[in-house]
Amino acid sequence: MIESFGLGLSVLFIWLYPGRTGTSFSLLIGQICGLTLSTAPAGLYRYVTTPVYALDHAEQGNYYSVLVCRTDEAETALTSAPDAVAAINNMESFSGHRALFRTVFGSAAGCFKKTVLTGSHLESMHAVAAGRADIAAIDAVSFRLAERYRPDLTAALCVFALSAPIAGLALVSSAATDDTVIERLRQALSRAAAAPECAP
Repeated sequence: MIESFGLGLSVLFIWLYPGRTGTSFSLLIGQICGLTLSTAPAGLYRYVTTPVYALDHAEQGNYYSVLVCRTDEAETALTSAPDAVAAINNMESFSGHRALFRTVFGSAAGCFKKTVLTGSHLESMHAVAAGRADIAAIDAVSFRLAERYRPDLTAALCVFALSAPIAGLALVSSAATDDTVIERLRQALSRAAAAPECAP
């Protein structure tokens, strides 16, 4: 997604996972899974900032995942979850993978009837809505965006549980990005966050 943030900057947001490193291409800015950032080799990325989202059920700077099912299965979704087909966006994702297992099984260990890899939170929502999966964990920010821009999709889904809050996702740049550009990015992001269209 390209967004113009003023100051002549066009920012490319990329979700980063292992194998798509900050030094393998000219990354200006990307939002990275905390799990990936915490295990990345030293010197791979430069920290820019961490967005603070207007989310219920979490302190500033934190976020969580919502566990979703189809609307007609909300009452039994949590108790029957171990026997469900689970949609997972990426095996390296905390919000779509580990948060799901920890909320359902109490730890990263556990086994669903079947798991379906979808590639994104949006596709996980589609999989549940279409009946290809029974449940999925969606990061709360992505779900809020879907409620705003894809209400037809979220109308078919029901939130039946929340994961425990964790630290928010950082924005990072390539290790080669210099201090001047990092500061300009921070200024541009601050202006963007204050724009009316970014209001909750």
